[in-house]
Amino acid sequence: MKGGQFLAFPVLVVGVLSMLRPLVPRRFWLFLTTYTAFSVGMFLLGASFVFWVMMPVSLSFLLTFGEGVAVPVILLTEYMALLLSLLFWIGVAFELPIAMQILARFKVLSYSRARALRKWAIPASFIFAALITPSLDGTLTFLVAIPMLLLYEAGLIASWLTRREDGNYFADLPMVQVARDLLAWIVRRIVRSFEKAERGLVRHGLGWWW
Repeated sequence: MKGGQFLAFPVLVVGVLSMLRPLVPRRFWLFLTTYTAFSVGMFLLGASFVFWVMMPVSLSFLLTFGEGVAVPVILLTEYMALLLSLLFWIGVAFELPIAMQILARFKVLSYSRARALRKWAIPASFIFAALITPSLDGTLTFLVAIPMLLLYEAGLIASWLTRREDGNYFADLPMVQVARDLLAWIVRRIVRSFEKAERGLVRHGLGWWW
């Protein structure tokens, strides 16, 4: 039944779009169909991540938890509840880049404002991952938090490409800023060294050589 619902989802999407076609203006139809296709694709990408990456790790943890004390028994209802919960929440989380791009397109959340929230992205990703994963050793939490951070960065790139006048993504990267500050510090140190050497040569009467 769940597999049938999953396979019927594309038919449902096409049916809804077909009913909306006469009601949607021509200039918005391409926008609607394009973002619908991207949204479905990102959701399927998140579902694939759950099925091929998260579930094997989750089952490995659940089957070995309390080993030697109790015998693990997998109930189909509990397994399906866990699988559907992960499919839904991770699928929704994978929509983050598209949501950020749409918000930037309609000037609701600009790139500069989204960039200012970068310092909260790491704790928010790990808190979200800890809430939806059943792992106690942190492996699965880490496995979910890293894609969340990558999705946030992808959303930043998408919002920047939509409104480039709000800044420069590559120039605003923390690593680039750190490298820029380090390079500026090195240049200042070199300049100060030359100035110190010049003062020393002048003091010893060798300023003409310098």
